[in-house]
Amino acid sequence: MNFSWPEGYHYDKQRKSIIHAASPTSSAAPAYVTEAKLTLVPESVGPGNEPMDFDIPLDTGVVEGTVPPGGYTFYVEVFTELDDYFTGDAFVMLVPGPNGEITIDLEVNAPPVIVDVVPSNPEPLPGDTIEVTAFVEDQDADDELTYYWDAAGFTISGSGPTVSVTMPTAGYQGIAVISLLVDDGHGGVAYFEKEFTSAQPPIVFGITASDYAPALNDQVQLVCDAWDPKDTPLSFVWYDQYGWFDTSGPEVIYTVAQTGPIKIWCEAWDQFGMMDWNGIILNENGVLLAGLFADANLQNCVNNAFPAATYAHEVTGTLSCNNMSIVSLAGMESLTGLTALQYGTNQIVDVSPLAGLTNLTGLSLYGNQIVDVSPLAGLSNLTNLELSVNQIVDVSPLTGMTNLTTLAITNNRIVDVSPLAALTNLAWLYLGNNLIGGQGVGQVDSLVTLTGANLLLANNLGMSCAEATTLIGALGTSVDISANGVGALDTPTNGVNCTSP
Repeated sequence: MNFSWPEGYHYDKQRKSIIHAASPTSSAAPAYVTEAKLTLVPESVGPGNEPMDFDIPLDTGVVEGTVPPGGYTFYVEVFTELDDYFTGDAFVMLVPGPNGEITIDLEVNAPPVIVDVVPSNPEPLPGDTIEVTAFVEDQDADDELTYYWDAAGFTISGSGPTVSVTMPTAGYQGIAVISLLVDDGHGGVAYFEKEFTSAQPPIVFGITASDYAPALNDQVQLVCDAWDPKDTPLSFVWYDQYGWFDTSGPEVIYTVAQTGPIKIWCEAWDQFGMMDWNGIILNENGVLLAGLFADANLQNCVNNAFPAATYAHEVTGTLSCNNMSIVSLAGMESLTGLTALQYGTNQIVDVSPLAGLTNLTGLSLYGNQIVDVSPLAGLSNLTNLELSVNQIVDVSPLTGMTNLTTLAITNNRIVDVSPLAALTNLAWLYLGNNLIGGQGVGQVDSLVTLTGANLLLANNLGMSCAEATTLIGALGTSVDISANGVGALDTPTNGVNCTSP
């Protein structure tokens, strides 16, 4: 970069000024120069595209820096030990790679100085229009100053030292930034950014609860402690980890529908679309096993297996509660860490509390009063399932349990076995003593897909002899349709171990 320095100027000590003599072009500064600065102003000034300032080395005039290609105005300001300043400017279109030499003619000129930029309202609301005034000083009284205003996302109208700025109507908050570039027309330029606090969003300080360790089905009063600096009406949205549950106001009644830690959040919204939120955790440490179960026999079984001070979410491994006269499994939904459960020979009808225990790999419900097994449909990690001696008719909910290797479901009321054809990982399938239907109803021939399984279908006289023949023809001696359930494979015989056709 080359500059037309006023090297030949003569310094008059009495007048303390420079007398013009000559203006040779040079990249090095004359002795009376104390500082030189370069300001690069992009064609379009805005956020992410602000002016860039560089110090110019006085000995070489070489400025190093990386800028994107595009059009820039090079503004140079030279400060001296005299009373005079020098400025100059040139517009340059920069291209990728090397660019040609740039020569800037300097003249005696004092650059403008932006003292301040003042908004008429330092905390405008969304949609407000305010006036913004720039206070600028320029030692050269005859300079005609040009003002270039910018405020990202705002609407600016007018020109000169005072303009009108209109705030967006929504989604506007935090710190507002107005930028100003002033050009004196002689290479002198000044750039200024003014930050001021815009309309603030609501503030949610926290949530208070009437009970921080509620039990299942308890009602808890929740209060959202919120404040709006603008003193405008607020609306509230409440939600927990399962979704939103209330929008009525800052105070709500929450019914505890699950055990374990409960996360709850409150959002406070103002009329301009600004929002703040905060949250709370109820039962942060979880639920104690002591007193968790409504069924006293189930509570006794759990008490015998784990210390009373244990939290439900800490329980892992196996729980065995056979022959305990248990009727209700309510509370078991909290023991999600268990991998095996044994509830043989009890009085259980409803298995829905087990629906979320997806870590289970083994489950025994032998000898209960279960009819509906649909709550177990999501337990896809099960490899061993014992459901014998119940009142089960429909086995279609078991179709997705493709990890099962052993399924025992004898002594039930099963008519159609075709849903079990999808369980191709089975090694053992026990279906004896059911009510398997005849041809086209029981569909035992659908089990030909279970090529790696041993199938025990003893004492199902109602099944189709033709379908049994097809099944045995495909799987051979791995199929047992004996009349008494003992011994080797029997040949399908009408009235003995099957029914024709």
